[in-house]
Parts: sequence; structure tokens; C-alpha cells
Amino acid sequence: MKKLLIATAAAAFIAPAAIAQSGGAQITGVVDPVCEVSDLFANLGFASVTQGAQINDGFGVQCNDADGAVLTVISSEGGLESDDNEDFAVPYTATVSGPSFNGSGSTPAQPGPNDVTLVSDFNAFTTGLAAGEAHNLNITLDATGLWAGGYSDTIFVQITAQ
Repeated sequence: MKKLLIATAAAAFIAPAAIAQSGGAQITGVVDPVCEVSDLFANLGFASVTQGAQINDGFGVQCNDADGAVLTVISSEGGLESDDNEDFAVPYTATVSGPSFNGSGSTPAQPGPNDVTLVSDFNAFTTGLAAGEAHNLNITLDATGLWAGGYSDTIFVQITAQ
């Protein structure tokens, strides 16, 4: 019996000890940046070019930048410009309204300047803006067109991550 105990005790010292080990792994992921305007009109027309006439269009904005975003509305012609007499433009007011962006601005009363910024509104990051929100653009004519013929302008709505 003594030999058995000694053999068992000796085997316990010879057997490799179980070593506790730990390891680590870095877990990463990426969310692609999105900052866009969607569903904006392709072509909107006034029934008549008279003071007070309005057109509206809904559009979507989404921006998932944690520093927020700036929404800008730009008139390329600086007013609703006469197609026949480029020295005449009907001024108008553009108004943006929605959960994250609100603001308005008017084109000049006289023609001349191009690329006029009408609205520029900053909003800090919100979960609604990151997921996407509906907004509205309203255009109201501030005067009446004098000359017969068409009038046109191109409006750009841009959203820029900060």
C-alpha cells in the first residue's frame, strides 16, 4: 500500500499542470456614412406667375453624421427668371419646414446674382435625421411676372455632413 501511495504521489508531480489562459479579440464594425436628399421634385410649375402663388413639394433628408448637418437651398438664377427677358426675374421666398430643418429666405428683388443661398440651417445630430425624415419646401412668389412667356429657375437642396 505504501508503494501505491508513493507511486500516486510521484505521478501527481510529474503530470503537466493545467494552465489557465485568457485571450482577447477586438470586435469592430463600420456604419457607412449617409447624407442625402431624396424624392425632391423633378419639375414644379406655377399655374400663374402672380404674387402670392405657391408651390409645395415634400422631400426626404437623411444624414447619420454624429456632428450634425447643414441643409442649404440655392437658387441658380436668383429668382424666377424670364425666359425671354433675362434682365427680369420674379422674386420669391423659399421656406423649408420639418423636424430637423426650418428656415426661409428670399431671392433679390432685381435680377443679376446667380447661385443665391436662400436657406442654410444647421442641426445637431438626431436619431430622426440619422434614420431619415420628411421635410417640405414651399415657394411663394413675391411679385407678378410682367412679360409674356415662360419663367424658370433651378433650385438645389443640399445636405452636408459636419
